[in-house]
Amino acid sequence: MIAIDAVPAAKEQKTGVEWYVYRLLKKMNELEPDLEVVLYSHRPLDFELKGRWTNKVLKWDLPGWSKIRWSWELFKDRPDVIFVPGDELPYVLPGKVVTTIHDLGFLHHPEYYSQDQLKRFKRAHSRAVNIADKVITITDTTRRDIISSYSADDSKIETIHFGYDKAMFKVRGQDDAEVARVKADYELQKPYLFYVGRLEDKKGIAPFLKAFTSWKDQGDHDVELVLGGTPGEVGYDKIHEIASSRDDIHEIGHVDYKDLGPLRSGALVEVFPTRFEGFGMPTLEAMASGVPFVCSDLEVLHEVGESAPMFVPLDAHGAWMRALDEMMKPETREEMIRKGLVRAQDFDWTTTAQRTLDVLCNI
Repeated sequence: MIAIDAVPAAKEQKTGVEWYVYRLLKKMNELEPDLEVVLYSHRPLDFELKGRWTNKVLKWDLPGWSKIRWSWELFKDRPDVIFVPGDELPYVLPGKVVTTIHDLGFLHHPEYYSQDQLKRFKRAHSRAVNIADKVITITDTTRRDIISSYSADDSKIETIHFGYDKAMFKVRGQDDAEVARVKADYELQKPYLFYVGRLEDKKGIAPFLKAFTSWKDQGDHDVELVLGGTPGEVGYDKIHEIASSRDDIHEIGHVDYKDLGPLRSGALVEVFPTRFEGFGMPTLEAMASGVPFVCSDLEVLHEVGESAPMFVPLDAHGAWMRALDEMMKPETREEMIRKGLVRAQDFDWTTTAQRTLDVLCNI
């Protein structure tokens, strides 16, 4: 029997890790419904399971669901394999252990985390690397980081890239009904640049806003900026101060999933000035949507996007202004769209799920 921590997939508001677990579990179940798999979660999953897969809901109103409540259930159920795709390992591990490590951002940028977070992440990741029989990483960049940071055995670490939701992230024209709907719903009447993610220092939003406002003020650009996402723990006040002082920057808060694809498709360009990523899901989703993508010059974003995005050095004010100038040229956008659609074809949830199943079954 395979036991899987499905808590991230059961959360109502999902970001990168939660969507990874949600999509992965659904596709794995479609591919291998006859495996004996139990998905443990704190609340019921919102999708139907096929075959022998079951969802075991463990009610727990106190802190420590994984450490206490799930550990007790694992002690009773004695699974052959335990898979933790998006959180820290439980205390009780009666079977073989597989876990996914998404990134080591806390080691490289401790300034973006609270002291409690740093302690928890350091303890959890060190334990995961040392205890797990197999570690899945989402990029080769993170794989090399784990090997370097923890002197880990590279033979037990495997890179499996994300896929993307092909029904949601696809090419839509500006006259598409869903694009028109979200523009009306969010009161977007002008061409816009789009960002989606947490609004925090880690994402490099404040320096980008300064570059954007300088670019707007120094040129004749009838373009606005739409910021989708919820406030992060560090740096939001500075972002909000800049955004609220302008009528050409719109904070739209959390974006419902049904709106994400059309909002992205309606954008002139998507920007991603992030300072650190484990994968950079907006890169893939923008490419698949036929949207030009301008992002920070990070190794991991090169791995995902290859030559399709336009890369800008971190916090480089002038370089961002020049990049935005370049993105106003239709021929530049068309070439980037072409490259992005080609690159997006290399990613698929079926491949991600099948390779993950191979790890779980072969161990």
